[in-house]
Amino acid sequence: MGKAVTYGNFICDIRPLKSEKYRTRLTVGGDRLPYKADAGSPAASLLETKLILNSTISDSDIGAKFACADLKDHFLATPMQDPEYMRVKYKYIPDDIRRKYKLADKVTPDGYAYIKIGKGMYGLKQASLLAFQHLVRQLAPHGY
Repeated sequence: MGKAVTYGNFICDIRPLKSEKYRTRLTVGGDRLPYKADAGSPAASLLETKLILNSTISDSDIGAKFACADLKDHFLATPMQDPEYMRVKYKYIPDDIRRKYKLADKVTPDGYAYIKIGKGMYGLKQASLLAFQHLVRQLAPHGY
């Protein structure tokens, strides 16, 4: 197949203000995966952000409110046309995941499980650009 394979990195964090205080997430070692295109995605500039916030504050006396949306789930659910691959030591995979995906039969002799990445993940260089393009495709038919 000729695709590069990268590592997975587990990030553990304590977020005392969240309902689930103890968090672990798996990120992709994107520094080892080639991505030749420009992976930058558009973002609001500081000036645009100040203008939006200032207009909200200026009209607060007449009931103006500011709302935003968290696109984390959209980011993580964005499909990729060209999948990437990573490997994780089998011993680091929780038992419930091992059973659910029947991984015992798929472990390599050197103790790794290979994972096909078909959707956006933290650490992929192209993930934010793909999420932006996907969001545009979803919103455009509705006039946004």
